Amino acid sequence: MAEKTLKKKKAPGWDKLTAEHIIYCGEYSKKLITWIINFVIHTERIPSYMKKGIMVSIPKSGKDKTIKGNNRGLTLMPVIYKILEKVLIKRESLWLHNPDVIDCIQS
Repeated sequence: MAEKTLKKKKAPGWDKLTAEHIIYCGEYSKKLITWIINFVIHTERIPSYMKKGIMVSIPKSGKDKTIKGNNRGLTLMPVIYKILEKVLIKRESLWLHNPDVIDCIQS
C-alpha cells in the first residue's frame, strides 16, 4: 500500500489523522482504507471530506509576520487524500509508460 511512502512527523489535516496512524494501524484498518480508495477510484468521485483542508499561514523568514504579503499559505490535507493521490500518480505513471498508449503515428 502507499502508506509506506508517507512522510512521518507531519501536521495532520482537519481529521487529526497523521501518517503514523495509517502506518501503524492494524490490518483491518488498512483493508478499510484500501476499500475506500478503491471505491473512490471506481466511482470517480472524491468525497467532499477528502477535499477539505486547513489553510495555515507560514511567515517567511526575516520578514514582518504581521504583514499578510510576508506569509506563505499552506494547506493541510487529510492523509487519506494523500494516499489517494499517491495511488493515482502511480497508476498514471504505469499507464503512461505502457508502449500501447501512444500510437506510433503520434511518436
